[in-house]
Amino acid sequence: MDVVRHVFTIKLECMKARQIITLLLLLSIIGLLSWQISEKAGQKAQRAKERAQLPDFTLSTLGGENLNTNLIVGKDQSIFIFFDPDCSICAYEAENAHRYVEKYAKTTSVVWVGAGRRSKVEKFAKKYRLDTLAKHFVLIDSSGQFAKKFGVRGVPEILIYNHKGDLVKQFHGETTWEGMLKYLD
Repeated sequence: MDVVRHVFTIKLECMKARQIITLLLLLSIIGLLSWQISEKAGQKAQRAKERAQLPDFTLSTLGGENLNTNLIVGKDQSIFIFFDPDCSICAYEAENAHRYVEKYAKTTSVVWVGAGRRSKVEKFAKKYRLDTLAKHFVLIDSSGQFAKKFGVRGVPEILIYNHKGDLVKQFHGETTWEGMLKYLD
């Protein structure tokens, strides 16, 4: 009987040890997940803070002119459209820019920022005649660094800044020009 009680006690202690190990493992996993969530939230808040004001930049347009923050802030509102030449939604937005240009061209600069190879971005700009639109600039961000500065995570992504350089509205994905115009003065 003592042997049975001894075996039973050993089994009970092993079960308790497994339960403690399982509980510690679960608590460790929960702690790790909580840390990752708070880290991502902090990064998201940092990106939002960085986007809240138009970041300083200087890039060349397809035409070879330099475009920088000083040429926009204090003068015009600005719409930054981050696109990929192979994106059908981006093409739709470019195609429709001509329909609405008269409604915004006097007070707004539109900066098209193309991802990918220069030849593809040039072909896209030519196809949709973006160079014929007043105050439209096409930039190439082949490295993705410019998009990263703005916190862009996909295309199309549209950021609208007022004439002071403050972020007014950000759109992810498909957006109509009517939707964008609502946020312009």
